[in-house]
Amino acid sequence: MTFKINGRMYDWASIDLGMAGMPIPSFTSIDYSDEAEQKQVYGKGRKPVGYARGNYSAAGKVTLHREAYEGMMAAAATLGKGGLYDLNPIPVTVTYANPDKPPVSDTLKGCVFTKRSTSNSQNMEAATVDLEFICHEIAWGAAGLAELI
Repeated sequence: MTFKINGRMYDWASIDLGMAGMPIPSFTSIDYSDEAEQKQVYGKGRKPVGYARGNYSAAGKVTLHREAYEGMMAAAATLGKGGLYDLNPIPVTVTYANPDKPPVSDTLKGCVFTKRSTSNSQNMEAATVDLEFICHEIAWGAAGLAELI
């Protein structure tokens, strides 16, 4: 693995977002994470004798401009879906790309929305909608942790 020193790093302008195969150009943030429980197993004595793996979970949050949210809901309506919580699980793709490197994508598989919120105030640049979601799995970039082990 090589690292380029003093090269261009990924930044906000490097990120593209896709939901259900459609590009979403009008978003202000994307957050996602996953975790896998690791539990210590005890035997005789006070110290652990090993570990056992527990459940895996993944979740995230995206903030869309209100217009992008309304467009997404209009597209869902054409599919005959009643609303945000009635949508089938969708993939969410976050791609990092710079001109001097190949693109790297994180794919959030099987995402379903669990919470919707908005907050508007004086001096706000544009109205936004926050959408929280859970997903089945996150495939992390070109070499996620699973591929390194």
